[in-house]
Amino acid sequence: MQEASSGPPEEEPESTETSQAAAQPLTKPKAAENRRGSKRPHPPVPSHLDPDQATVSPTISRGRKHRQTLTPEHGHDPEEAGCPKEREIKRLQQELNEQKTQMQNLINLAKKGRFMLADALVENAKNEREKLRVKLFHDGVRVGRYKTNLYGTAEWENGTEADAITALRKKLQQERDSVASLKLSLTKQSKSKAIETEDADANTEETDDLMEQREVCNHRQEYIRREDAIIKEREGRLMAERNAYLKNKHLVNAEDRSRFGHYPMLQDRFQLLNLIGKGGFSEIYKAFDLEMMCYCAIKLNEINSKMSNDMCKDAVRWALREAEIQKTLQHPRIVQMRECFAVDNHAFVAVLELCEGETLDTRLKSTGPFSEKEAKTIIVQILTGLRYLNSANRKIIHYDIKPSNVFYHAGQVKICDFGLSKMANHSAEGIIELSTRGAGTSWYLPPECHETASPTISSKVDVWSTGVVFFELLFNRRPFGDGQSQDAFRRSAGIEDTFELVIPTSPKVSNEAKEFLRRILTRDRDQRPDVLEVLQDPYIRKGLTDVAGKKR
Repeated sequence: MQEASSGPPEEEPESTETSQAAAQPLTKPKAAENRRGSKRPHPPVPSHLDPDQATVSPTISRGRKHRQTLTPEHGHDPEEAGCPKEREIKRLQQELNEQKTQMQNLINLAKKGRFMLADALVENAKNEREKLRVKLFHDGVRVGRYKTNLYGTAEWENGTEADAITALRKKLQQERDSVASLKLSLTKQSKSKAIETEDADANTEETDDLMEQREVCNHRQEYIRREDAIIKEREGRLMAERNAYLKNKHLVNAEDRSRFGHYPMLQDRFQLLNLIGKGGFSEIYKAFDLEMMCYCAIKLNEINSKMSNDMCKDAVRWALREAEIQKTLQHPRIVQMRECFAVDNHAFVAVLELCEGETLDTRLKSTGPFSEKEAKTIIVQILTGLRYLNSANRKIIHYDIKPSNVFYHAGQVKICDFGLSKMANHSAEGIIELSTRGAGTSWYLPPECHETASPTISSKVDVWSTGVVFFELLFNRRPFGDGQSQDAFRRSAGIEDTFELVIPTSPKVSNEAKEFLRRILTRDRDQRPDVLEVLQDPYIRKGLTDVAGKKR
């Protein structure tokens, strides 16, 4: 009996403990232990549970009870816990959308501002174009009309300034004739008075009169010399005005014929303004870069229907070669190319640095020759730029060095127009065969470029051209073919004395400058220095050494 009755009391504490544990919340360690799976024996499944629930592990059941107990007591509902994160994400998305909207508004405003700026620039360019045309009309009355006579010679006729100078010349000639006649009369009177010596008082009085008239005659001669110098200066200004008039008239006519003369905008970035230059196959416009907010120059190489197939091929080849060469060059003496692109199948654009000042050609025509010191400084800068073209594994022949391809501003120069440039990298000595015979400006090319056989060229071509420019800066005339057309000069290039250097006596230059000219303008190509050698010439090094000494 005791053994039978002792069974239930032993089971009651275990069930009581189990019921108490179920009634109380499980601690976190126990919950974790249930999640990991305890090795303790599972209690028997109560008989009152649903058969579908009988398969559920008691440990899982206790875990569910544990989670149910956690929820109301600690307030960690998953849905409620996710609300702040969702609200934060929504807030950030809303802020991002607002910023995108603001950014788009700013972009639209910037575009509107760019178009307004472009419109203002175009309006200003139109006013400048109109002013130029009005000025040309009035200047045409002043400088006269340029025409070609029956013999093919160009000449000026009429013009109020020319008429005024002619009238002054005529008046001055009359004064000169009067003085000459008076001097002749005074000479005769002096001889006659020397014979008559009877009346001493009368002779003294008449002698004083003759002396007075001689002094007046001398003063009138000095007056004639001053007036003659003034008239010559006035004639020089008239010639400069006529050259400027022809240049502007040429640009206006080219602008009227150009299909880009109506102020188009290229690539929604470059606003074209007025035409500032015209070449054989190209047009150069002043433009404004609406992205970089600065002025630039747009060089348009265009193929038109009037060009032959060979001309079209040459134009395309030169434009591509110019872009290939110039876009890699970075030097203060070389005009920088910023980028290039095609407008359509007939036009190719190069975006260039807009240079201040004017070309040496324009400067020479407006102010005359430079002093030797100024001319030498310019030549040194040109040679420095050419040395850069032939350094750092580069061998580039410019082939078109001339005053119109060198910009001048505040004593500094920049070389431009690489349309005829040639690469000689594949040759160890930098000598290549000339493939573009007839191209270039004949007055500035050396004798080897005029040979009938297949000529070879090197950087010595640019040295010769620089020498011609130096001569022109000193004397305001070309050393070879001055006064001749290019065609006439080409025909005479084969004559022996065509390239004979004759240095004028005026204006005066140093003997060192004359010898330097003879060295770089020698017809013998083997005796002529190349680009690297010419910078070591004593005439050039003397100036550089003096400057270096002053700096020290």
